[in-house]
Amino acid sequence: MYSGEAFEAGYDVQTVNNKGIGVSGADNKIVYDYKNKVWESIPDTTYVKDGKANHLSLLQVKSKNASGFMAVNTMAKLKEGTPGQSISFCFIHKNNALSGSGINASGGKNE
Repeated sequence: MYSGEAFEAGYDVQTVNNKGIGVSGADNKIVYDYKNKVWESIPDTTYVKDGKANHLSLLQVKSKNASGFMAVNTMAKLKEGTPGQSISFCFIHKNNALSGSGINASGGKNE
């Protein structure tokens, strides 16, 4: 992925509902603030509360040659519908970006 794509995409937990409308499972999303050159959390106007309130945690990540973010979703729904945690990250180095994600199932079963 190119860094420009990562800056533009940011991160959110949007899905398409049964009416074909994009909705978010968290009350915020992660975007890049070009003016201040940092990742930030802003409100997501497409948020639809489904049970407990959900808010993404944002961690800024910096190293000698790269910077980026890690987003933690503590209310992720796993494959079998059970709750768990998910993390998503994106590291930027010059014109390249490395992004990924993972989940931590409750009960210690990592996927």
